[in-house]
Amino acid sequence: MATAELLRNENGSLLLFLPGVGEIQRVHEHLASRVGSDVLLCPLYGALSLEAQRKAIVPAPAGMRKVVLATNIAETSLTIEGIRLVVDSAQERVARFDARTGLTRLVTQRISQASMTQRAGRAGRLAPGICLHLLAKEQAERAAAQSDPEILHSDLSGLLMEVLQWGCHDPASLFWLDRPPEVNLQAARCLLLMLGALEGERLSARGRKMAAMGNDPRLAAMLVNANRNSDISLPRNRRIWITGDGNSGTTGLSRIAQAANHIGCTTRRREPHDQILFLQI
Repeated sequence: MATAELLRNENGSLLLFLPGVGEIQRVHEHLASRVGSDVLLCPLYGALSLEAQRKAIVPAPAGMRKVVLATNIAETSLTIEGIRLVVDSAQERVARFDARTGLTRLVTQRISQASMTQRAGRAGRLAPGICLHLLAKEQAERAAAQSDPEILHSDLSGLLMEVLQWGCHDPASLFWLDRPPEVNLQAARCLLLMLGALEGERLSARGRKMAAMGNDPRLAAMLVNANRNSDISLPRNRRIWITGDGNSGTTGLSRIAQAANHIGCTTRRREPHDQILFLQI
């Protein structure tokens, strides 16, 4: 494979761009038996602990090289010291919201030409470097010039709830750098209505409680329901519900469940309530 070939023939640490965590884990396992003892394999993606991310970012110890297996988090967000070689899978995994189903799915797609340029720029910042894009020249030329703005493909329910909390009752009156699709705004409004967060064009009392949590509207509605039934006592600082303890791989519901355990949410009865049990699952 290109990574092993570059390591044999070139000096310096290497950055390998992969679309997602699954690919990183598989390639990590594949490379573990194929690189020398002087090579450190360091995964790098958003759900890793800060300690693990720091290990991937800092320079390799004296006499060692690194292979950093990263998602597009390393494309612009982070600077990794000592990288001279880049291997680019030319793929990324992005979220795509479907207004018909109200669900967001992850899609693996070809990156844009701008992303290819950005990834190539990670090689040789302090010395001449090498970047290999794993696609044909014709495929690179057919790639989109720029990536689509995320707002065009996102679930807007959380954004709409926040905008209404600011006091703006007509999102169409705002100046958008990239105007979101009307169908996505309508889907967001329908969801907030279904969750009881709206009264006309404004947030209801329930909606204001949900917005104060700073969380996804669906999870916020579930927590408000649990509190209304006197099953749990929510903390005054409700934004703790969106914090984690920094453990590797803790995201979404599991992160909220850990926060609930951390702050010691009190229950009115010995058995766990269905909603808290759901968070823990």
